[in-house]
Amino acid sequence: MDKKTKDFWFSCFLALFSLFAVISGYQIVHEASLPPYNIDSFVLSPGLLPVVLGYVLLFCSVILWIQSVRSELSIGESVRNHIHETKNWLESLKGNENVIYTLGGILIVALYTFVLLANFSFVVSSLIFLIALMLFLRSTNLWKIVIISVVTIALLVLLFQVCFNTVLP
Repeated sequence: MDKKTKDFWFSCFLALFSLFAVISGYQIVHEASLPPYNIDSFVLSPGLLPVVLGYVLLFCSVILWIQSVRSELSIGESVRNHIHETKNWLESLKGNENVIYTLGGILIVALYTFVLLANFSFVVSSLIFLIALMLFLRSTNLWKIVIISVVTIALLVLLFQVCFNTVLP
């Protein structure tokens, strides 16, 4: 994938993120205007910075998008070329072992963050997570994985709850 195609997609995602920042900033402004805060001035509102930064980011993403589609071709043809090149690049990733390991790892981390920690204690969630991740990566045999996971969680609990006197999630 060439630089212009990467810039095209990055500018699209950057524009979406900047719109999210602007919308969230306006929601903060609205919430700050309600009791108990009663901040009626937009300039004094805590939502000012996200709104301003969101608009600046949107402006930068539009400039990057224009630079990425500017060529001898029309804008429509340039966009179609970027989409076609991205499809070819995605096709080349099918069956790539590194991509499968990366996506599997991301899925396991997402399950740990959004499912396990929400439904189980930190110790149980982390134990399941470590065992699942090491099994997925085929690091060693099962009994070593269980021992490593139990010892790791025990040391984390000992370090943070006993030594640092902090509460784990």
